[in-house]
Amino acid sequence: MTSVVTRSEVLSSMLISSWLDPFRSRFSRRPGSRTRTHRRRSRMSTAAELLEDRTLLDGTQVFQQALVGFHGDDLVGKDGEMSSIGFDLTLADHEFAAHVENGEGVFEPSNDLLQLHGSDVLVQATAVGEAGELVDSLGAMGATVTGTWGSSVSAMVPLASLDQLAESASLRFAAPGFPMTHAGSVTSQGDPAQRSDLARSTYGLDGTGVVVGTLSDSYDCADVASDDVTSGDLPTGIVVLQEEIGCSSGSDEGRAMMQIIHDVAPGADLAFHTG
Repeated sequence: MTSVVTRSEVLSSMLISSWLDPFRSRFSRRPGSRTRTHRRRSRMSTAAELLEDRTLLDGTQVFQQALVGFHGDDLVGKDGEMSSIGFDLTLADHEFAAHVENGEGVFEPSNDLLQLHGSDVLVQATAVGEAGELVDSLGAMGATVTGTWGSSVSAMVPLASLDQLAESASLRFAAPGFPMTHAGSVTSQGDPAQRSDLARSTYGLDGTGVVVGTLSDSYDCADVASDDVTSGDLPTGIVVLQEEIGCSSGSDEGRAMMQIIHDVAPGADLAFHTG
């Protein structure tokens, strides 16, 4: 099972490790080449040779390879040969290749949010134009299409075919199909607009362990906050430090603000004080 390292740790090691230079030079892109599968397998062997006494690729080397595959040799921008499938799938591709190379047992990706079924991974893809050509391409690489809508395609793609997906001329972009969570009967449009939904699904960040305080006119002058808790638009256990005295002009703007906060950070504890 490969170890997990952070991107900053890997970037630092790549800058200070002189032995990595010849290793990275072997990753240079060859425009017009369509033989990535053979090239990737061969570079796995090359990496193992360069590591001399290290007989198995560990998580650091695999992560380095994925960074180059996504960002390119200069590690700047997103122009690597696998950039069209995003970093998460690029890393999964390299981890699975190392898993096969190392002869390990059950494949366990470092990103436990990936939706795996056997050796297939759930992918959400966007086609160049209509979805038909991409659907055909996915079928040819052994993927099972689970749904289409306009130019969007959902499919279970073999991990061994992710490099083929990255090469597909009919693919605009692809990303893992992550489980999505929503809070309440209505979710703020600001949630996807600021990509906090992706932060939750990708990194598992939902505000747990954080207390968010709200200052506004009032919280529950209308006496319907319990309905929002029942519908899931607000969490239980909200701490109201002080409500507007007399509720003479309160519009419960504070409660509306807290509904938005709960959409973005459903795991956070909430508190209110009139202000």
